[in-house]
Amino acid sequence: MELLFNLLSLYYVYRSVRLAVELWQQRQRLRVEPLSRWQVHAGEQAAFFLAVPVAVAVHELGHAVAIWAYGGEVVQFAYRFFWGYVLPRGSFTLEERWIIAVAGTAGSLLAGLAIWGAGHLSRSSALRYFGRRALRLQIFFSLIYYPVFSAIGLFGDWVTIYRFSATPLLAGVMAGVHAGLLLAYWWADRRGAFEMPAVEHAAGAARLAHLRREAAAGRDPEAQLELADLLQAAGAPRQARRALEAYLARFPRSPRAMVRLAVLDAGGRRQIPRRAARNAERALAFGLHEPSERALAHSLLAARLQDMGRPKEALPHLDQAIQAAVLGPTPSNQARLLRRRAEVHRQLGQRAAAYQDATSGLRLAQAAGDTAEGAQLEALVRDLERAGP
Repeated sequence: MELLFNLLSLYYVYRSVRLAVELWQQRQRLRVEPLSRWQVHAGEQAAFFLAVPVAVAVHELGHAVAIWAYGGEVVQFAYRFFWGYVLPRGSFTLEERWIIAVAGTAGSLLAGLAIWGAGHLSRSSALRYFGRRALRLQIFFSLIYYPVFSAIGLFGDWVTIYRFSATPLLAGVMAGVHAGLLLAYWWADRRGAFEMPAVEHAAGAARLAHLRREAAAGRDPEAQLELADLLQAAGAPRQARRALEAYLARFPRSPRAMVRLAVLDAGGRRQIPRRAARNAERALAFGLHEPSERALAHSLLAARLQDMGRPKEALPHLDQAIQAAVLGPTPSNQARLLRRRAEVHRQLGQRAAAYQDATSGLRLAQAAGDTAEGAQLEALVRDLERAGP
């Protein structure tokens, strides 16, 4: 196990050094405001490859400090950038061993808080985002991943922390604290506390700030919907959900808000969740008038039915989606819907209908300059041609 972790550490160090060099070379780009998609990606990478080694060092140092505090000796301090261990020597009570074990996790969380605090005080949006993601990652590693790893591997700090037979009172207190911290983390994450919307231009940032003010004041309800759209497009889906939930609290039968909530529930997943389909159904039942929104709701329902292995029931929804798409969405979206209907026709053994949809979709994709969708449709057309009549 140690050999495997050491090999992984070599790769980790390689990626960390590469990222550090790249960010240094692009340091001027990191200073550009407002926060961009590239900066968001850089922040995610830095939180994993640059902040984690710092937190691991503080984690192991936390163990060492606790050992020294109780008169022990550190006979080995192993640091491998993304993992490590400390071997103590000394006579410790069960309670002292418990505190030594907890000190590592406390160090990781303090490191995450320190990185977040430094970023929070910065004027740079990129550094503020990096701080948020670094803290989120340390909470996840310290309170979820490491406890689960200890439970599965039967070694690690959390085996000592939750040894009820040795320290029942301390383990019980920690169980309550652990549950409370996890609940606080879930609540903050659900509210989008670790997100920051990324917009490419100052005008977009100004518009976002204006919509936030309007939504907070409650003067213009439609600002809440526009805010949700902008937040979702800017890569802050949890904040977008909060905006939609606030709107639905005032207008619970709003079809426009409901279809947006369905899209958030789908979240780009390969399989559409039940709740997304349910909200799409509600949006249609409440009365969607915008063609693009009707197309979206029907396409979500069709995808859900396809996932459930019910292509015959999915087909009418795709028909409705395509009919609405002609009036609303771009040719690229029409091409995507035609490809999906072609796949359903093929599932049902309707090759002629599938071929017609695939070729029509290919023409639309080519006209829209959508090379990715066009490539999928070209492959589908070839497959149908090889299958013969």
